[in-house]
Amino acid sequence: MLWLQIIYSDLANLFGEGRGMAGLIFLMSMVFWALVIERYWYFYLRYPRMRDEALRRWRYAVKNPLHGRLSRRRILREMSLKTRRTLGLISDLLGIIPLLGLLGLVGGLIQVLNILASPGGVNATTLIRGISAASVPMVAALSVVIAGVYFKHALRIRAVREIRLLGDQLRHG
Repeated sequence: MLWLQIIYSDLANLFGEGRGMAGLIFLMSMVFWALVIERYWYFYLRYPRMRDEALRRWRYAVKNPLHGRLSRRRILREMSLKTRRTLGLISDLLGIIPLLGLLGLVGGLIQVLNILASPGGVNATTLIRGISAASVPMVAALSVVIAGVYFKHALRIRAVREIRLLGDQLRHG
């Protein structure tokens, strides 16, 4: 249990230095990573079953003229929507997180400028702590975004590839 206390203490220090923005960045990054994990879970566990069901529906519709309403386009549209469901939100979060880091940086620098403007001289230690605290939110945001860009593109490429493969299977299968 000591390790939990150490982790809690470190996170409390990080959020304290980030002056509130680090906590918001942490929350947004947890939402981002939860969405990324959900998409991978979808592609590896749910999508194969859904693809097989779509192929089954298509084969049944081709054999039975009464069920001809089920078109290839409709199946592809449904599957495309399901495949790309949260990719837009993932992209949006990757755009919002660095802006939150920038907002934390600007807020921290304003506090540093207030220290510089205070009468009676500047304490170098306080000034350095202020600059350090100002940079924490930006560093946290950029570390999330740099790692997240890869996963965003990988998921988008995977979605496009799966829909193209399904389209080929519906055409030839």
